[in-house]
Amino acid sequence: LLRENKRMLDKSIREIERERQGLQTQEKKLIAEIKKSAKQGQMVM
Repeated sequence: LLRENKRMLDKSIREIERERQGLQTQEKKLIAEIKKSAKQGQMVM
């Protein structure tokens, strides 16, 4: 039972890590886009 729980935990952790990487990549792209837009003076508040 313990081994099975550990396997499930490890799998969940891997999935979360993968998702986190994806979100960080997305965040970097968004920040780059925002900075680019700001440079062009297109930031509309």
